[in-house]
Amino acid sequence: IKEVAIAGALAMMAGICGRQYNVSGGSGLNLYIVLLAASGMGKEAAKTGVDRLFHAMSETNPGTSVFLGPRTVSGPALEKAVSEHNPCFVTFVSEIGVRLQQMLAKRNGDPLMKAAWLGIATAAQRGRRYQGAFHSKKDDRTKDIVFPAVTIFGESTQQEYYKAISGDSFADGFVPRFLVVTHQGTEIQPLNQHMGMPP
Repeated sequence: IKEVAIAGALAMMAGICGRQYNVSGGSGLNLYIVLLAASGMGKEAAKTGVDRLFHAMSETNPGTSVFLGPRTVSGPALEKAVSEHNPCFVTFVSEIGVRLQQMLAKRNGDPLMKAAWLGIATAAQRGRRYQGAFHSKKDDRTKDIVFPAVTIFGESTQQEYYKAISGDSFADGFVPRFLVVTHQGTEIQPLNQHMGMPP
């Protein structure tokens, strides 16, 4: 599926190059990508392809693995990953529609994760910094992060994604940060003539 391949390629390159260049206005190249397609269409192929490419690169350039970020389950965990792992990486969120429903729920939502996603995206400009957090437990503390450039790639069905979206999500600037890539088809075409070949 072309949309899956293109979205995955954008995520990978943004994860590597997010801090190296700026667009007009000073913003970095990091992206928050949501890939929407029907169930069974192979949305997970984007992550599989990126994993295979990073694996192939790491055989001759082991340092490139730092641009493939960890999976984070909370806002403080994401902040710690950016502070200690690398300020520039791509991370994948499976079933992002369900995750956003949980995050944005009016009751029992996850405001810390939303705040981390929004804050890190806002700080993704040369010269800006994402303020560290001081916790009572020393292990939970994070340092200031200068010019973070985290790329988030999530896949979902249209139904689950749009269940999470409301007017409030647009008003606070959260949802407008997402680049939504949609595949409307219901059949997978054999477009990749080199499927299964090592990168």
